[in-house]
Amino acid sequence: MFKDIMVAITRFQGDEAALAVGMQLAERDDAHLAVVIPVEFPVPVPNEWGVYPYQMYSAFYDDALKNANILADELREKLGKQAIKFEVRVESTVLMTGAQTCAMHARYSDLVIVGAGAPDQKNYPLENNFIELLMNSGRPVLRVPHSSETDFTFDRIVIAWQPCREATRAVHDAMPFLKQAKSIDILIIDPKVGEAAHGEQPGADIAAHLARHDLNVRVVTQPAMGKTAGEAIVEYGKQTDAQLIVAGGYSHSRFREFILGGVTRELSQHSPVPILFAH
Repeated sequence: MFKDIMVAITRFQGDEAALAVGMQLAERDDAHLAVVIPVEFPVPVPNEWGVYPYQMYSAFYDDALKNANILADELREKLGKQAIKFEVRVESTVLMTGAQTCAMHARYSDLVIVGAGAPDQKNYPLENNFIELLMNSGRPVLRVPHSSETDFTFDRIVIAWQPCREATRAVHDAMPFLKQAKSIDILIIDPKVGEAAHGEQPGADIAAHLARHDLNVRVVTQPAMGKTAGEAIVEYGKQTDAQLIVAGGYSHSRFREFILGGVTRELSQHSPVPILFAH
């Protein structure tokens, strides 16, 4: 079970869904829920007239801090109505970004939850928050679509499996979810057999490992059929009414995924259900 859960507030539309998942998991596991609201001191930006006066940046920061405290009070009132243990932190930062601050706080939790934006919107600050949490917190990141339902059950889980370090980490970190699931599919898209790839029976080894944990799993191998791996995983999740996808995050470099696209970006942007990522 997760005993220490953190929700990273991004001030984007996915926050509400992320908070809802956090509250539900905290109640289910009798866990402590920490909600972190970062406040950055504005960085002076030179322009053709020089740099704006310090007093202006100070005023921007004071306003942001005031709004953050108002939000914190609203969240404390909301969480206070739930039968859970919680705290809401407003964290000011000067030398770090808000995303870096959240990643640092996430290191002291079992799971960090963050919301996702709409698939058709390019919210680069939101993506940067997710990337920072995934790459630098050392914790699994549960990314929740902004349009998710308010009642979250994770009975049907799909593991997007590749024989790589990131996917292995994700399966291990997802164990509290897997042990309570009723259906677990190990999905492999276009498996390649080889010395540094899948064995002669793709998925057999990870299935045997999970079976030793008393988990009932089935291995599903599918061709991509002209789709990318990410698209194929999302499509399978929809067909099987999956409620959670487990996947390794950024097994290729972030630069490569930014230029060429990749499974992490496609899942993160297009999955209609929460995804547990690990790196």
